[in-house]
Amino acid sequence: MQDVGQSKGDGVLSEIELVQLISCELHVGVSKAIQQFGSKSSPKFANPVDWLSTWQAKVNLKVTVDDKSSFAPGVTYTEPMKNAISHYNVTYGQNFSISAGLQASSQATHTETVGYTVPFSSFTDATLPRNDDCQNQIENKVVLSDLKIDDFILAKAQMAAQADVVAYRPGSPFSVFNDQLTFIVTYSGNITPVWKLMRVTASSNSPLYYATRTRTHDLTITLGAPADPEAVAVHNAELIGQAVASALRNR
Repeated sequence: MQDVGQSKGDGVLSEIELVQLISCELHVGVSKAIQQFGSKSSPKFANPVDWLSTWQAKVNLKVTVDDKSSFAPGVTYTEPMKNAISHYNVTYGQNFSISAGLQASSQATHTETVGYTVPFSSFTDATLPRNDDCQNQIENKVVLSDLKIDDFILAKAQMAAQADVVAYRPGSPFSVFNDQLTFIVTYSGNITPVWKLMRVTASSNSPLYYATRTRTHDLTITLGAPADPEAVAVHNAELIGQAVASALRNR
């Protein structure tokens, strides 16, 4: 089944742009964090976050596409009958009618998972978007909104830059940061034609044909040092939890 208002190619394009948006917001977040809380920033931050440039992000994107369609024609036959007259000479119109209907529906669910790693050492200032606005780099601005990944990184970098937040350790005072996001995009459409003849009316109280496509995006991002076992463990645990939550949601 094709997307309602969106072709199969457009669906692939939106996934490409989504990955681009994720990478862009990671880049902007890391750059802003080092600029604001690094060693060259205000000296009020006791623990500069320059180590962030040596970290990486493990990204897991799960896209679930749920297609539903229904077909529900209905026909009503009406046979006029002779008017009836009451004892008070009131005329009542009479007719005989019978209705018939058919309902058919289908549903298909398709799930895709993409996992990749983004090393922060690959980021350069030359590739930053103008005004740090990642939305300008994509076309589906209505479908793909701001994911706030850069805000998440900034908040965690500010926390790490503070003195006495946690016990001191070389480099980062934290070993892992994790962010989860779920957003849903829905397309739908329906057709309800009506034919009204002398004795037959072909219509339906509900749409004759209805179709909907729901795209559920489950995004998990784990920030940590390369090959850090704790970061790997947290990322894997979140993926297991995400799978359980998705199974419960679809019950």
